Amino acid sequence: MSKGYASWISILATGVIVVLSLAVVADEGERRAALPTGIDIHPRAMARIKPGVKIVDGAPAGWSHLILYATPRLAEGDVASVPALAGRLASLLRLTVLADVSKHSAENSTTYTLRSVATGLAIEAADGSVIVASDAQGAAGRKLDFVERTTLSQSEVSLDAARQVARTPTMLVFDAEAIMWLDGEHRKAIQRHAVLVEPSDGQVATLVWLLEPVPRGGWQLRGDALQWLPDACREDRALHVDADEFLFGIPTQESFALVKLPTGKDIKMSGGLKRLAAAAYESSDQVVELEDALRAAVGWPSGERP
Repeated sequence: MSKGYASWISILATGVIVVLSLAVVADEGERRAALPTGIDIHPRAMARIKPGVKIVDGAPAGWSHLILYATPRLAEGDVASVPALAGRLASLLRLTVLADVSKHSAENSTTYTLRSVATGLAIEAADGSVIVASDAQGAAGRKLDFVERTTLSQSEVSLDAARQVARTPTMLVFDAEAIMWLDGEHRKAIQRHAVLVEPSDGQVATLVWLLEPVPRGGWQLRGDALQWLPDACREDRALHVDADEFLFGIPTQESFALVKLPTGKDIKMSGGLKRLAAAAYESSDQVVELEDALRAAVGWPSGERP
């Protein structure tokens, strides 16, 4: 293989990473003071789903909830300008998010907590989809070709860079940096996700909202609403293509942009929630306040946490 062709594949794989829309959005920073039990504000890598896990209709064995299954596709803009190979690779890997809720029974009560939230990359298989990894490609049930292996390997770098930014026993918040189609341009933004568990009955709610950069640095809320995703959300991840961002006819990282957030129930944010939604979480009080505000947004009662 020529050096030029290898470089083309590398750039193309980088572009597909943006489709998956997971990247580092916060530094570890200095260690903060000890926090109350079960609350974590230190940015951490997300857990990974093990290769070989099958995704069919709902949550697979070992998990209680399918949170998100996203299938990217070229949908708008200069779609005709995209090379056929790039079009195929754009929908090769499906971002998958799973959650597991734990049940705790005492003599006269039962409570539920959020044990784990994990991400993975799935590929279509004969009987659904299956989670794959570069060090376990056999899980796909077929041999991946060179460009598929390269795309998978490079996409995992982005997936591994995802960061949990806030955690309680009944909530996990993580950020996903992506190129979005905003105001007629391909622009960097953050999709912030919150997975909540109602401790009294184990219900799960997944909320997503958008942050955009500000000139002085940092991020601010874009709009005044969040999306409350349906259970087992299967997202049609439509992409906008900008041929002006091609380099010598080759798609680059900025060539593809997500058209919109995953679609759910549109919920207007209160003033307090707007402030908390764009915060860099530096105290346990902030995280508890955020969780209370999100619970109120979905109509859940306030109460003591496990």
